[in-house]
Amino acid sequence: MKSKIVRLFKANIGWWFFFISVFGAYGQSGQIIGKVIDSKTLEPLPFANIFINQTTLGTAADETGSFVLTDVPEGLNEVVVSFVGYQSYQTKVQIITGKGIQLNVRLAIDEKQLETVVVTGTRDKAWEKQLKNFEKVFFGNTQFAKACTILNPWVLEFKESKVNGKDFFTASAAQPLEIENTALGYRIDYYLKMMVSTSDGYNIMGEVRFKELPTNDPQVLKSYNQNRTQSYQGSLRHLMKALVTGSVKEEGFNLYTDKSGYENNPYRSAVFAAQLDKSIESFSIKDILTENNKEFSIQVKNRLEVHFTRARSNVKVYSDISYHVSWLQVNGGVLKVNAQGIVLNPGNLIVLGAMNDAQVADLLPNNYSPEIMQNLEVTETVTPIQNKLKQLEEKVYIQTDKPYYYPGEKIWFKTYLNYRSSESMDSLSKVLYVEFIDPSKKIILSKSLFIDGGTSSGHFELPENLNKGTYGIRGYTNWMLNYNRDIAVMYLPF
Repeated sequence: MKSKIVRLFKANIGWWFFFISVFGAYGQSGQIIGKVIDSKTLEPLPFANIFINQTTLGTAADETGSFVLTDVPEGLNEVVVSFVGYQSYQTKVQIITGKGIQLNVRLAIDEKQLETVVVTGTRDKAWEKQLKNFEKVFFGNTQFAKACTILNPWVLEFKESKVNGKDFFTASAAQPLEIENTALGYRIDYYLKMMVSTSDGYNIMGEVRFKELPTNDPQVLKSYNQNRTQSYQGSLRHLMKALVTGSVKEEGFNLYTDKSGYENNPYRSAVFAAQLDKSIESFSIKDILTENNKEFSIQVKNRLEVHFTRARSNVKVYSDISYHVSWLQVNGGVLKVNAQGIVLNPGNLIVLGAMNDAQVADLLPNNYSPEIMQNLEVTETVTPIQNKLKQLEEKVYIQTDKPYYYPGEKIWFKTYLNYRSSESMDSLSKVLYVEFIDPSKKIILSKSLFIDGGTSSGHFELPENLNKGTYGIRGYTNWMLNYNRDIAVMYLPF
């Protein structure tokens, strides 16, 4: 039996790349085996949902309530088990590569969900206003919020109250919220326990399962990839990953903290340069990181000010700074994160500023593998010649026949060329070069394909002795070399 598998991952920017990973039976993963039953009757609960919180990893139990959840990443994972009419169950399990864990779950009936639901002929205008307020907080204030739709809003319950003179707005849901995010390409089941919002801030509690929105449209897939990359860039996870890898500057972050005597000073000058090295100073990442069993502790004793220099902000915090500005306050002074930049003790963290604007609308699965961006210089001035050349641009997209392969198998693929001007289809390139590249950027296999009507097709036969690692497929024409300078294949560990 073959034990190696080749899996396709996301595309890069510029030329079109698919990243391919070759690993053993489980790779850096294990599996969870178990059964879901009723806590009182001990009868099986067929087709119960089992998933890893905040990921796309999930499965359903069979008719007997039994399940097998594979490809669970190594390390600590939060497992969620749900069944309609029952209280959901959560537990954390430690996964060891190549090993399985037995998890038998007893679910208790949720009496609240069994209460009678009264349906009225007209919608409550007060409820509709509360729904809009909820969506504003829940989805956030970024450009992707408008692309999110709650498909079953009627499961939401709202409550407005006043405690010690302060207004409280709370929301809960008797069933998982079904959300469609057409910007990032995800269907989200959000098991909302409670959302509390006041004038001071808000807190959202719940578990999340992601599912990919199906599409065969290359343009839609391209949009999903671009938006996911944009959502990741400058995010809290991006910053934490940069701190873990020691690449804060390279990833576009500038970090600052309050100088001694100015700790948590609420007053800020409108000019950042006027307070630098006076009330605020650069934050050194030296000696702030310790590792224990692939988990990292980051020491952040004082308030941390974060500038992300690769994204322009619509709201200016400083008159002389045009990019995103955020603040982090860590209760206890220590953040726990894993190697992917996921914060393991989010309850100790307070986030303000640009990072706080992003909520569910920008939420990415924990098993999303971010692409490494190229440091490209962007000029805002376009000459008439440059504008004319832009009309002659062409880009390549590659679609494969399935998401995984074994060594010795064939990768069947079809390519599509997108032209900035449709009139260029028959007058630009006639030959497409497709290459299969190993982790050292060495070309293992290559093809020259004839372009007919903007498309071509072919295949690669993978060598039987292919070693494990991360591989790439790229396609380009000679004409594209005029537009894509200094583009490299970025290999990521999976």
